[in-house]
Amino acid sequence: MASAKKSKKKKSKIQKGKMMVPADKIIIFCLVVIIVCVAMLFVLTYRTDGKIDEIAGTTPETSTELIAEKTEQKQDKKEPQVTEIKEKNTEKKETKTESVKTPEPKVDVKVTVNNTKTETKTETPKSEPTATPKTTAKTETKTESKTETKTQSTSTASKTETKKTETVSETKTTAPAVQKFNFPKAVNNAQLVFLFDDGGQSLANLQEFLTLPFPITVAVLPDLKYTTESAKKIVASGNELMLHQPMQAMNESVNPGPGAIKPEMSYSEVVDTVKRNLAQLPGVKGMNNHEGSLITSDELKMQAVLDAADQKNVFFLDSRTTVDTKVPSVSMSMGRGWYERNGMFLDNKKTREEFMTQLRKNLDIANKTGCVIMIAHIWSADYLPALIREVYPELKAQGYVFKTVSTSKGKKE
Repeated sequence: MASAKKSKKKKSKIQKGKMMVPADKIIIFCLVVIIVCVAMLFVLTYRTDGKIDEIAGTTPETSTELIAEKTEQKQDKKEPQVTEIKEKNTEKKETKTESVKTPEPKVDVKVTVNNTKTETKTETPKSEPTATPKTTAKTETKTESKTETKTQSTSTASKTETKKTETVSETKTTAPAVQKFNFPKAVNNAQLVFLFDDGGQSLANLQEFLTLPFPITVAVLPDLKYTTESAKKIVASGNELMLHQPMQAMNESVNPGPGAIKPEMSYSEVVDTVKRNLAQLPGVKGMNNHEGSLITSDELKMQAVLDAADQKNVFFLDSRTTVDTKVPSVSMSMGRGWYERNGMFLDNKKTREEFMTQLRKNLDIANKTGCVIMIAHIWSADYLPALIREVYPELKAQGYVFKTVSTSKGKKE
């Protein structure tokens, strides 16, 4: 009995330990596992656009090329957007980048120098795609975009500055006026002194000369209606004032005007006359003779005139109305310096031709002696100032220097 019970227990234990699984279920389970593994492998390997290409019969090398192609297509779609957004947010320029790498970008530059406007447009041609990961593509896009933009901006600025430089150089080259008169070039900065006699007769005529674009000297006659007022206007304008001292000419029928020195005057009368006339001109710096060929050729009379000039500390200029003038000899005997007209009168005839002829002669004198003192008259205001303004730019361009009498190097010793 006991053995029978033991054998039954053993059999029941053996029967309970066995687990019968149908073969068809095992096969299905294995197939499911294989399919899932293959699917996961395909998903991990070919995850690009959600499609699995058929690669039956391909080698590992061809599979790698297909993967690279898919990756590059995706880069081409995303990279331009990244570049455009980055450039719009940072630079806000009119630069359009269509791809990442550019062999040689075309730059169209429009430069307007006068308005200093520069427009830059960059067209970046598409390049052949390269098999690189996404992160690498983004990095290259940012770097190359910034580099190209800076380079192109520098190039544009450089071209703008170059054009500006060229414009300035062209302006400097063409700036000098065309030689209208063909004046000779100044030798060693030759000096031109314009002395205008017979002031005091008309303020309107005087004003035409005071507005000339260089310093001048004006000699004013004494005892006239506008003598003192003319003197004040000349000094106020920054020009040089002289007394135009009337003196008797060789032709005694010619009246030299009020305040004149006459041959019958004594030494003291001459001195007093000169000093009284100088007192009418506040700010006076010198004096010269009006007419006066008879007086300037009289040694005693000229000694009295120069004595009065020394007492008032003014210089004397010999108008040289006669070749017999005693001014040089008397001045040297008194140990003093003097000036003299060494140029031609500009308005003996009131014509343009006369002025041009005399001016050219004066330029020759200036180039030979270093300084020319030429005389004209305030009563030539109807045409002379306009002619002087016309020739002034070319004279200046040719190197001539404009001086007053006292600032010139025309003084004699």
